[in-house]
Amino acid sequence: MRNLIVLKDIKRNFGGQKVLKNVNLTFPRRGLFAIVGPSGSGKSTLLNILSGLDIGYKGDYFFAGKLMSSYDEEDLLNIRLTKFGYIFQDFRLLELENAISNVLLPLDAVSFTDRKIQKRRASDLLSYVGLENKEKQRVNTLSGGEKQRVAIARSLVNDPDVLLADEPTGALDERNAKEVFSILKKISKNKLVIIVSHDVSSVREIADSIIHIQDGEITVEDTFVPEELEELSASVEVKKNKKKSSLSLFFLFSHAMRLLKEKRVRTSITIGAIAIGLIGLGLSMYVANSIEKEVGGAFSSLLPSNCLVMGSLNSSSSPISNVYSAPEEDVIAIKESYGEVKDYGVTYMSDWENMFANSNEAFFVKAEKEINFPSFSIRNMAEYLWLDDYEDKIYYPEMPTEMANDSIVLGLPYSAMFNLCYGLNILRDFESLGEYVEFHDLLMVLRLAREEWGYKDEQIFKVVAVTQTKTPKVFHLNHQWSNFLFEESMRFPSSDNGEVPVNKPWTLNKLFYLEAHDDITNLFKTLRNDDKLSSYVFERTSFDENGEKGELLPRAYVFLCDKNNVPYSSIKEVSNHEAVESRLLTTNGSYVAAASSLLSGFSRKFFISDNAAKLDEVIDCYSDVEIDEALLDYDLPNGVYNGNYLKAMTGGVLFSSSISNIKEGRKPEGIEECCVSSSLLSTFQLDGNLLIGAEISDERNGKRLTREFAKGNLKIVGVIDEKRPTIYVNGDWTIDYFRDVLGMSSFYLEPTGAILNIKDGYDLDVVLKELSKAYPDYKFENPSGNMLSSLSSTMDYVEVVLISFSFVSLTISVLLFAIMMVIAVNENWKEARMLYVLGISKRDIARSFSLQALGYGGGALGAACVSIALLEVVVHGYISSSFGSGSGFVLAYEPFLLMAGVCLGFLLVFAISLRFYIEKTTYVTK
Repeated sequence: MRNLIVLKDIKRNFGGQKVLKNVNLTFPRRGLFAIVGPSGSGKSTLLNILSGLDIGYKGDYFFAGKLMSSYDEEDLLNIRLTKFGYIFQDFRLLELENAISNVLLPLDAVSFTDRKIQKRRASDLLSYVGLENKEKQRVNTLSGGEKQRVAIARSLVNDPDVLLADEPTGALDERNAKEVFSILKKISKNKLVIIVSHDVSSVREIADSIIHIQDGEITVEDTFVPEELEELSASVEVKKNKKKSSLSLFFLFSHAMRLLKEKRVRTSITIGAIAIGLIGLGLSMYVANSIEKEVGGAFSSLLPSNCLVMGSLNSSSSPISNVYSAPEEDVIAIKESYGEVKDYGVTYMSDWENMFANSNEAFFVKAEKEINFPSFSIRNMAEYLWLDDYEDKIYYPEMPTEMANDSIVLGLPYSAMFNLCYGLNILRDFESLGEYVEFHDLLMVLRLAREEWGYKDEQIFKVVAVTQTKTPKVFHLNHQWSNFLFEESMRFPSSDNGEVPVNKPWTLNKLFYLEAHDDITNLFKTLRNDDKLSSYVFERTSFDENGEKGELLPRAYVFLCDKNNVPYSSIKEVSNHEAVESRLLTTNGSYVAAASSLLSGFSRKFFISDNAAKLDEVIDCYSDVEIDEALLDYDLPNGVYNGNYLKAMTGGVLFSSSISNIKEGRKPEGIEECCVSSSLLSTFQLDGNLLIGAEISDERNGKRLTREFAKGNLKIVGVIDEKRPTIYVNGDWTIDYFRDVLGMSSFYLEPTGAILNIKDGYDLDVVLKELSKAYPDYKFENPSGNMLSSLSSTMDYVEVVLISFSFVSLTISVLLFAIMMVIAVNENWKEARMLYVLGISKRDIARSFSLQALGYGGGALGAACVSIALLEVVVHGYISSSFGSGSGFVLAYEPFLLMAGVCLGFLLVFAISLRFYIEKTTYVTK
């Protein structure tokens, strides 16, 4: 049999110490040979020479007929990896990998064969050593005997010619030692197995030959003839088709990540420290290049840069206090001063049903017979209508031109008319009832009682005409008829200050109103222009409950109160300044603008859409909610926009009176017309309608909040060239539309100031100084100018602080990283030596450590990038919410480029240094 290994006159010295002296040995291609001797005798040195790991010897070493000294280091690595299998005393496995991954390690370095085939070979070898059920189990959970069998399977995976076993049973108990020796003996029938051991008695039972070494000299015991050749049971052959052996990047990376995961606390600290330094760099770059732009963009999204905000010097939560009904003489004076006023009237506010709890009924009298009229009560009298407001109705027998105070015109629905005619025993139609009224006295009696007060009364009224209405109604020509009824006829006391004396609960709350000839909107506009009326509030009355016109009655209640607001007349005067292009009124109930925080928008829930169903869906969501959920916002359907002052920046809209750059159409001419910005044309079309849903009041009911919404329309008549989503209306729209179309109370619509749009070409600071000097009783502010003027200096200071912080933190991070990597290299030195002994190149070992460093750096860079991205989102959100910005979020990429460049540069320097260090490291031991 031709010898596989031949050693001739091998000598090895370490300094002045002669470890091996003239060693001459031959080894055949198979068989089990044991090298035994005491510690320090040269066993390990001889094993290192046999494996090609130690090349500092003298003499000749032939492997497969070729001198080993003729090979360079790359060749020796390849020989070790493909021709030798190595088994260590302490197993030298990758403890964090599973069994099959450890077996695959040498194969991964030499073969491109499909991974499934590689795994099949590894699985067969694990079965061969009795570990068929341990493939997926992590090595650090296996017993010592199981670990050594994994090592044997690993040594066989590349089908080597020689197995070198260095004290393979030194860490095992007797039972496991016998199992390992049995496997090695079985392998030796096919391959050359060389065992180094100090236990002669154990190896004597299995060795074909025992080689004794003592003080570097060799003696050989009897040589036995190996048994018959026996094939290994591994059924799959894998080609060693890599020209240059190297571990795959996948294997190195996955193993590096497992090492990092195993030391998760250390990894987290290192990644966190590096990330802090990178975050400091990124943050300083973000502050330097992006925040000023972000804030500037937020300002321009909230209010155009040419805006001033006018407000009261003494702002308060409520601009109105101490409200009471205006006295009759004041109302008469107003009526006589304005031709738009038709007349004045009086109404009484009371809980009529509770006031007359014991009796509140009406009936008709015919020949001492009472005909009940169950759908009628004192409330119908209190809510009577002026007969001359309904001249277009048909009356039976006719509309009277004069009326006594004890006569009435009765409005009846058809069913009530039918029942009354039945009781009167006449034909059941309005003509017959009118004929009866004309020739008979039709008396209606109103019977009232409240036993608690000892009050009983009957009021008798003569019906002089009837007309058809949807609900029972009373008409009269006397515009103060309710005053006659309640105070003169029924003798109830009244109060015009809204207070009812405790000892006189029957006192009526008296309220005067004005009625306009035509549209009361024009009357409102006239009255607010009179500075003498600045202490009054004119409140729109309720909807016409008769339902005949289906619109608001042209009436306004007249109140006196104390005000702490900005009078309309003053806003109008300021608006006449030559630099002011237009204004938009602000109120507590509709549109608000806070100059200090740049918030502008509607103070309550406000939505616009072109789809009635979607708008109704949104209104339903907000109409009745839990108190605890009142501040929550729901996702809006596509095509529905939010105009609330806190939500305008998230897909919402702004409102403006600065109507210029008309791209198409014309300017709005009334409160029910508007223009839209070009950015809204995809949703709202020219000549189309905007549907509006606005909250006009709310009420708490226990743990629930009930919001009342009103709906209206705006016709789009023009398009403005503007990128921001904006609706353009006239300057008084925020009051007139909310009061006259949506029905909001005037008490919510007292002006608190105005947004003043300044013409192009005027310096805002100059205009601000002129207005502040001319109108010292009011406050004028340039919101965006104030913010931007202080922003630059603040950002410069912050940038210096952040750069200093980032420099210090990055320096500390680099030092900590270097320390951690030195610790990692020292901790994994045994693993690195194991790889080198197996034939893995120093280049791959360096790559393994570099990938750990990449894990640190990549994790830190990822954490820093996520942190900066979140920071940018938070800053954008904070700026948007604080300043009411509607600008979209755009990620600033400069901080990420800086952090990535610094991190990658640092990793590159470290990888080069590590490669140099690994190349200079020796893994040869005596």
